Amino acid sequence: MPTPNPIVCPACRQAKISRSRRRGVTDHLLGAVDILPWRCGNCGTRFRARLVPFRYALYAKCRYCGNHDLQRIAIEYLPGVGSVLGRLLRLPALRCAPCRHKFLSFRPLLREGEQFVASTTGESSRVPTSKAS
Repeated sequence: MPTPNPIVCPACRQAKISRSRRRGVTDHLLGAVDILPWRCGNCGTRFRARLVPFRYALYAKCRYCGNHDLQRIAIEYLPGVGSVLGRLLRLPALRCAPCRHKFLSFRPLLREGEQFVASTTGESSRVPTSKAS
């Protein structure tokens, strides 16, 4: 089940927004750091915002739909020259379930990062229990 888009229009505060086309060099440069152009369907205002919070920007995501729920696939399923480079660098091959986009990524999966943080905090917050005699 897809999560609702947390971005709202800064002018009318409505959540009825959609992606706008990139226009000019500024939009392309800001797109490199995941700040994308959006347009409000209610008032027509064009603005820029991140699709996801900055803390999730370090994890792998689909570049077409922004989905973080990715599946690992065999690298043989990737088309093109990129699969040869991915084999040499031993990059994980990923697939986005909603849009079926297949790609390679240097970034870790979000699920792996959450498990790592949870296990680290679990280890450090563990308090030894004393035995009663």
